[in-house]
Amino acid sequence: MKIIKQIFIGILNIILINLITIFVISLNIKTLTDGIFKETFKHQILNSIAQDDSKLISPNNYLNKMIESEEVSELIDKYLDITINGMLDERAIDKIEIEKDMLDYLQQNKSILEKALGSNLTNDMFKQAEAYLESKELSNILKQNLSNTSKNINEETKIILKVYNLLISLKFKIIILISILVDLILISIIQKSFYNWLKSFGISSIISGISLTIMALTVNLIISSLSEISNLHTNSILFSGFAVILLGSLSLIIKFLIDKNIKFKEKTNAVS
Repeated sequence: MKIIKQIFIGILNIILINLITIFVISLNIKTLTDGIFKETFKHQILNSIAQDDSKLISPNNYLNKMIESEEVSELIDKYLDITINGMLDERAIDKIEIEKDMLDYLQQNKSILEKALGSNLTNDMFKQAEAYLESKELSNILKQNLSNTSKNINEETKIILKVYNLLISLKFKIIILISILVDLILISIIQKSFYNWLKSFGISSIISGISLTIMALTVNLIISSLSEISNLHTNSILFSGFAVILLGSLSLIIKFLIDKNIKFKEKTNAVS
């Protein structure tokens, strides 16, 4: 019976390690993909504009600051989601309005742009910007590319994209959290203790944290060596790995203190 009990505890601990790892990955995977997408976008847009006017991308120029702004990041996030969803379902492509979104951004940041340029922006300038954007037909090009990709995409890639959408969803994160709680409750029931789960949680967290740290360093090394992307956001996974290790260590310390306190009370009671 004792052996069976230990086997069940071992299985639950293995499941717990994987659940903690998956949960942390689900919290950070969008940050990682966003970082790759944003860096790629930045390189492409700067290289494209450089062909028209190299002065626009001087080191201290406003264009660099615009591309790295929070508003542009939100636009990139939006179109990253549309791109992924558009490859799975063509109906998502209808949400593409690049020209409108870019023009709205320029109008919303009019005062910032005027300060950066040192001159006022007139309505005629915005009309020229609108005409320029429409002439590029960016929305139509993206819609056509996504439509073609959606029709030609293989089943394996679709599965990967669906898994990605599942990982970043709030529903999935809640399910994993509940699963972790159920796992810990089962451990407590089997061990017939209200606090022994701290040991399982502590050890599992440390193992998971070490795995995440190694994963973050490996991914950063591979992607950095294979592309121009240098500012990769694997730091979030790395820090999460350290945080999980710290949380696990704290759980083990609390477990140790509880055991020590119980032994002290038992010794005191025995003496009295």
